[in-house]
Amino acid sequence: RNEEKYLGQLLASLDKLDYKSDIEIVLIDDNSTDKSTEIIRNVINSINHMVTLCHLEINTQRNLTSKQQALDLGIRKAKFDTIVFTDADMLFKPGWLASLDRKLSDDVALVFGRTAIQPSNNGLSQFFQAFQLDFLFATAYTFFHAGIPGSCMGNNMAISRQKYLECGGFEKIGYSLTEDRALYAHFKKNNFKIDITEPFTADAITHPCNNVVQFFNQMKRWVIGGLSDRSVLLPIALLFAIQ
Repeated sequence: RNEEKYLGQLLASLDKLDYKSDIEIVLIDDNSTDKSTEIIRNVINSINHMVTLCHLEINTQRNLTSKQQALDLGIRKAKFDTIVFTDADMLFKPGWLASLDRKLSDDVALVFGRTAIQPSNNGLSQFFQAFQLDFLFATAYTFFHAGIPGSCMGNNMAISRQKYLECGGFEKIGYSLTEDRALYAHFKKNNFKIDITEPFTADAITHPCNNVVQFFNQMKRWVIGGLSDRSVLLPIALLFAIQ
């Protein structure tokens, strides 16, 4: 939604991925009011991969956030069974997609990787955001190897559509502000195998929040999501709140 600032960079980055199989880029327009769709249409023919643009019509009768509805639409519209989630404000190293795909198999239903903050000139603000994200992934990595349902980020994860539909997907999960964590927990509850990329290097890069308000709102969403899950992540959510 309203990502005209980053869409060109995102598509250019996806176009340079070192991946041997076919790729379909599915873009979900969540009722943008800027020039997002215009930018997509202008570059769509210069991309070496299939590009599908879908427009979300929000159904207020569904007990889902608009983000959950957008993801669900993309999953159902996509041509392939392997689904990789990301966000519009992302950049990738060439091997990013292959690192996720290597771990996804008939036995593994969800794979997540590590995301890092793009270096910037924001000084302490950028440093603090980078620390928070590294802290999140260090926790996620530790919890995973301890066999505890932890967390992941929806801008860097792959799932099997077959498994998603088999367990009811977001419709079964219901409303969640932390849809990535909720999907992780739901797959775990259904005894689907989950894995992480190895080595756990940051092949996906995200931009830091532009201002303190945006950063605060992101932190608040993570904290509320962690608290509402009533899971082992509750102490981590509290730690985020204290920080």
